[in-house]
Amino acid sequence: MGQFPYECVKCGGAYERCGAKCDPADKENGCGGEGGQFCWESKVVCIVEKLWIKNISDPQLKTYQYIFDKIKNCPITCTYSGYGSVIIHTFNEANNPYTIEVAEYGAMDEDNNVFSGRFWCASCYSW
Repeated sequence: MGQFPYECVKCGGAYERCGAKCDPADKENGCGGEGGQFCWESKVVCIVEKLWIKNISDPQLKTYQYIFDKIKNCPITCTYSGYGSVIIHTFNEANNPYTIEVAEYGAMDEDNNVFSGRFWCASCYSW
């Protein structure tokens, strides 16, 4: 599976406008400033909205729930992977560093425990 852009809640994302600052005069090596498959802003704001739990006997369930309760509906600045997700560095209930992957809302892998959320280009999000 190749890379693809996220869909920004405000502007629609890379297919709608160039967020990668491509040279408007260079359509041969980029989008010419019009937007395209690889023209996303790398810095995004993610708001985690859901936690999908498929396996209720998962030993990480308590940790997943703790982290979800701590970060849900909070805007978090992170870097887009190009594969439909972002990585968020946080802390678990023992205050140890913990890394989670957040899938773009609607692109969740329901075979696993997954956090999902909505993405904004960093330049589109209003703090």
